[in-house]
Amino acid sequence: FPPFLENTVLIFKKNKPPVTGDYVLITLKEDDSVLVRQYSKDGQDIYFNPKNLTYKSLINVDAVIIGVLVEARYIL
Repeated sequence: FPPFLENTVLIFKKNKPPVTGDYVLITLKEDDSVLVRQYSKDGQDIYFNPKNLTYKSLINVDAVIIGVLVEARYIL
């Protein structure tokens, strides 16, 4: 996906297993935060990487994947 511009509508599919490179909607169990991150898996390690690099990557966090991004609609 290209950069997510302001007013972009993101559409996620529930119950779709993510593969490396997919963007996923997750909720963190520690504080119920909801985030969009890029999913990757390396062996047993699971990474949730931000598109905006001013935020940190999350590695092996206790999170629930709500859905996998299947479409981004840009509203101009």
